[in-house]
Amino acid sequence: MQEPAKLEPARAVLGYLKRAAEEVTIGHLLLVLFALHLFALSFPSDTSNGGGRVFDEAFYVPTAQDLLHGVPSNLEHPFFGKVWGA
Repeated sequence: MQEPAKLEPARAVLGYLKRAAEEVTIGHLLLVLFALHLFALSFPSDTSNGGGRVFDEAFYVPTAQDLLHGVPSNLEHPFFGKVWGA
């Protein structure tokens, strides 16, 4: 007769989880999803886009590095963007 006594804590935990799940709304889920998205943005992928560079950084960063070494390259793009990145 001691087996039902052992199951009481498990039932209490399941009851608590059931009540907590009933109170979760779509707003809570969206908030968690947004927080996870912001967290994931802080870790850019090193395997794609040339070392984790985002958008046009794959083009402007090497050009800015060339500019710092005195080598003019990629002349069809604006000069100020390269200087700003350097």
